[in-house]
Amino acid sequence: MNLRKPFITTILIVLLVIDFIFLSFFVSIKNISNKEYLSSVSKNFDIISYIKDRKYIIKSTENLEYPIDVYNYINIYNFHQLVDESIDNLLAGKKLIIDSTKLTNILTKSVSLYDLNNKSDSFSFVKDDIFRFSVEVSYRINNDGVVQIFKVALFLVNSFIYYIPFIIAIILSGLIIIYEKKEGILINGIIYIIYSFFLYYMNTHFISWMLKSGSFYSYFRNMSDFTLRLDNLYIICFIFSFVLLLIYSVLYLKRVIRNIRLSSYENWR
Repeated sequence: MNLRKPFITTILIVLLVIDFIFLSFFVSIKNISNKEYLSSVSKNFDIISYIKDRKYIIKSTENLEYPIDVYNYINIYNFHQLVDESIDNLLAGKKLIIDSTKLTNILTKSVSLYDLNNKSDSFSFVKDDIFRFSVEVSYRINNDGVVQIFKVALFLVNSFIYYIPFIIAIILSGLIIIYEKKEGILINGIIYIIYSFFLYYMNTHFISWMLKSGSFYSYFRNMSDFTLRLDNLYIICFIFSFVLLLIYSVLYLKRVIRNIRLSSYENWR
């Protein structure tokens, strides 16, 4: 492919790719930053398995300080209520997302219920681990890098900044066509079809990538059912790329037919 303005066009393509990265990020945050989606995801978090897998919890139970079953009585309904409250704090942009004291109370009630059913006295042995766990979780949630990025992105997508990547994409795509004419249509078609496949892959694989074994996010069950909700965007990009490639094919075919006719005319003469 011979470019009319190779240097300028290359720069425009690079800028368009960079813009697509921001656009993907903004759209995904916009689509998942609602109470219904975040609440449905959070309800898949296995709090019981997570607390039982903490090394200091395992050490305490292996040393027979208290039975691991004290955590089996965690009230999941109360935990989900705390999570929903934390989601509200996140969406409201509050600095404190989860209150460690409320988490401590949920775990304390679990131990109390265990002791009541088994006529035991575990609380005096478990209270230090409960306090440590509650502080660790609250600190992690309140200061987690992913959460902090999400909070910043949430602010951006709820402002006029959200529309900037769309405007830039239109301008850059238009400039490529202006500089490269017909070839610009082909270039845009190729870029958009590649981008649509990238969005499809990101939509279906990004969350599963976060679920690395042993990580905090690996304790979310059935996460393969959730996506970044980029379906509409990659479908639109695919259709747009198909239209561009179809237009280019028609123009290319017309040029070929014209050349054949001119060649036949020259040979006839």
